Order: sequence, then structure tokens, then C-alpha cells
Amino acid sequence: MSRSRHIAPLALAAAALLLAGCALVSVSQREEIQMGRDYSSQLNEELPLVDDDAIRGYVDRVGTDIASRTDRPDLPYEFQVVNTDVVNAFAVPGGFIYMNRGLLEASENMSEVAGVLAHEVAHVVARHSAEQMERARSAGLALGVGSILLGEPRGAARAGIGIGANLYFARYSRAQESEADSLAVGYLVRSGWDPDGLVRFFETLQEMRERRPNALEALFTSHPLTEDRVEHVRRIIDRLPADSLRGLRTSSGEYRTMKEALERLPPPPEEYRVEGDRE
Repeated sequence: MSRSRHIAPLALAAAALLLAGCALVSVSQREEIQMGRDYSSQLNEELPLVDDDAIRGYVDRVGTDIASRTDRPDLPYEFQVVNTDVVNAFAVPGGFIYMNRGLLEASENMSEVAGVLAHEVAHVVARHSAEQMERARSAGLALGVGSILLGEPRGAARAGIGIGANLYFARYSRAQESEADSLAVGYLVRSGWDPDGLVRFFETLQEMRERRPNALEALFTSHPLTEDRVEHVRRIIDRLPADSLRGLRTSSGEYRTMKEALERLPPPPEEYRVEGDRE
């Protein structure tokens, strides 16, 4: 199947959005969960997932613990690791969250990973991911979350995964990113993780953007990252009572075991590698 059949022009996506009147269709929690299950089922069939308890299992345990301390702990949260070196993560409505192997490999300690997990959980809690799906659906488009996680394939098509319109509709607004960051800091403290990890990972991403822009294209498309946003998170942490920040974890033995397991993995399938990293 040709790549062109999977890529909807952004101009058509924008026109569809205008025709839809930007109106969001309200969905119940039950509908939100079912929507998420449907997309998750499709993604689990299409994407190469990492099935290693030291990797996926640990991410799932940490993510589930963070989710249990939110205002929506009753959602059926699931956390998956996608076998691609693209650095990104994405939340599907209902609590289905995907983190790319490349993001785990780019991290330096577990508080950074926990920060990203808390941020994605916050998008679910605030129903941002459900709003995105509804925007696409109200415009008559199917949102291919696989393209959001992976970005536009360079040189190889990925069967069943649409691109252009999906990335258009998947972009979180600055207000949504700010809300998710604010919520994430609280979730991290309640879960015993140092929220500074989120700031440190933002800084790592900004540095990586200069060295490996292709690896971060999808992340910066769906999750706009600016210096103002980084400063916003710093201010939130600075306002927290000093007592609440004492004794928080930055890493763990399980994190080190996860990193060792990542090093033992063979490279991702070629079509799921960043263009500049292919052999």
C-alpha cells in the first residue's frame, strides 16, 4: 500500500475542522473508555510492543501507582512500551498510555520517566485526549494515534497508520500542556517521585532537539515544548512547601534493571527507527 494513501493533507484537515464548527461532542466516561479500548486494541495489533517485564512491567507499575493518586483512579489504566527509537509518549482516552522505547533510553533516572508518565496521565484525567479524539471524529476523520507516537515515516510507510491530519488534530494546546504539567507535579509528589525530574527531562529534550531532530519530531508536534513551559513547571515546584519535597525518589534499582534490559534488546524494526539511526 503506498504511503500517499495514508497521509491526509493538513489543508483538508483544517477545512474539515472548520466545517465541523470546532464543536466537541460530549461523551460519558463509559463512552470515553470504550473509545480508548477500541483505539488501544488497534494500536496493540499495529505497533511493535516491548513485552519484557523489566521494561514494560516496570513502566506499567509506576504508571498505575501514579494514576491511582489522581482524581480519576477508577479508569482502566494500561501502560505499553512501543519498540521504536522515536522519543515520544501519548495518552489515549480512558487511560491507555503508550511510551516509546526511545524515551526510556533518553532518560537518566526514573523521576524523569515518572514525570512523563504523570504528564500523560494528567491528559487523561483532564480529558484532553478524549477532546482530541472528538475533534477528529466531529470533523469526520479517524485519529491514527500510531502516527502521533511515531511521526511521519521517512522513506517507509507504516501500514494502517495515517499521518498528516492526525498530527494536526493531535497537537495539544498550550493551555492543555500547562494544565497537564501542573497536575503532573502534584501526582509526582503524592507518588513519592521528585518532580524536578520532569524539568530535567524537558531540558534533556531541548538539548537532544539539536542533535537528533528527527527522533523528537513527533513529540514536539503533539507536545509543544517552550522555555516558558519549562519555567512554568519550575515555578509550580518552587511554590510547594519544602516539607513536601523531602525524601522524594529520583531513581530505583528497578530502573537500573530496566535500562540494562533495554541495552540487551536488539534494535527496533527498521521501519520503526529514526531515519538517521538506520543501518
